[in-house]
Amino acid sequence: MHEKLRSRAMTTHRLPMASSGTEAIAFLVCAVAASLSCSPTRKDVPRSEPLSAAAENTNETAFAPQLYTVVTPSTPVDSAAAARAEDRSRIVDSLVKRNHSTVIYAASVPGHQLELISNPDDAPDSADEIFAVLRDERGRVEFAAESPVSQSGDWNIQSIHYFDTTGTTVVVERGASFFNGCALANTDSTIGIRETATSYFAPKHRLVKRTFVRTTFNDSTPAPTENCNESFRTTYSIYPNWDSLAIATGLGEMLRGTHH
Repeated sequence: MHEKLRSRAMTTHRLPMASSGTEAIAFLVCAVAASLSCSPTRKDVPRSEPLSAAAENTNETAFAPQLYTVVTPSTPVDSAAAARAEDRSRIVDSLVKRNHSTVIYAASVPGHQLELISNPDDAPDSADEIFAVLRDERGRVEFAAESPVSQSGDWNIQSIHYFDTTGTTVVVERGASFFNGCALANTDSTIGIRETATSYFAPKHRLVKRTFVRTTFNDSTPAPTENCNESFRTTYSIYPNWDSLAIATGLGEMLRGTHH
């Protein structure tokens, strides 16, 4: 890792990552430097959910409320599908932790060129995003994480896709942690917050459940509801399968030249 990021990783600017599935990715991508985190920023990537015209035209900063709303399974079939998707994500999380040495890392540099790196420590100074991909023994991708580099070290964002054995997306988890979260009433202080939106999909990429949790950094205290920073609730891409993610990010071409 370049020295600027290395020095930040050793300071109090280390932000705690979100819990649940993100813990595995935090271990892989962000434990080395908490200033590595992830969120798509390109304007040319396809999305599976409709956005307003305003959101499409200002991809990096547009607020997309439907991506941060709770969706409850409407039928027993949907509940069962959501449970299967969640089970799959837990299995993949355990594989990530157990097989972290086989994770493939890549860094995106200006111009959206990808470079293979041995670990996040080796990201070039110009890197603006870090990717992490895990494949099984047959070469099938089980998860892909994307994380932009925070130059300030004041925030972490990560976007994680979990896939089934056919390469179909079953869970997408988008998390953000940031210091300038909510202003405390009657003070000049702010409190850091963490928010995680997790979407669960049935076959044919049908959304059956979404949870949205917003807490302080202790993971249990609900975040304030007023005077809060919502600038991190930006649009993010949800890909229906590994193939579409691989094409949009360029990871597919790069992985073809790697060994399992």
